[in-house]
Amino acid sequence: MDQQEQHKREMNIGAHLAWSAAFLASGNAADSSQNLLAAAFSYYYSVFHAGFALINTDHTFHMPDMELIHHNKVESYLENNLPTPMPINAKNLRATREFLSYLGAGAPEEKLRIVRGHPVSTALGTRDIRGLVNLARNDSEDLFKHLYKAVEDFCKANDWQPLKFGREYFVDEYLDEDILLNVIPRDASGTPIIRRALDLLSKG
Repeated sequence: MDQQEQHKREMNIGAHLAWSAAFLASGNAADSSQNLLAAAFSYYYSVFHAGFALINTDHTFHMPDMELIHHNKVESYLENNLPTPMPINAKNLRATREFLSYLGAGAPEEKLRIVRGHPVSTALGTRDIRGLVNLARNDSEDLFKHLYKAVEDFCKANDWQPLKFGREYFVDEYLDEDILLNVIPRDASGTPIIRRALDLLSKG
């Protein structure tokens, strides 16, 4: 790996960790307002982006393969690089996202029952969408913390940006003050989300 490739990987790490925190913070905000669909999607994509950040620390995963990253690649990588039971939790996040994205309840009558507000039986043992999102929130937050620390440990051990000088430097100097400016509004609705995202990046 030459310096140019390392720099590209460092930029991927910085960008995708911040994007991961933005999704997790947005998921928390949606969750608090009972926007369960948006919350579930955000929790899944938070882990997807944190997983992609970790992939960039692995020199056996070649740069051309990361130009258009597929969900199966990230899921497979996490399955082989996370301690038990985290790979299962990551798969459950995807299962929840797909279930809600595609109304994957099988028969048409079951789909209509969900739309009409009836209880729903899921493979994860919950009886409603609220239960699915509760599981997704817990799994997403645990996975984010683990993946973030794994990336941070790698950067410190190998003298890589953006985390070789610690999380405070990463947030205040590397990402700069306009972090996520075009994603999270700087008004009353966005303030708690950006505060949560920065807290995640500072403390994990």
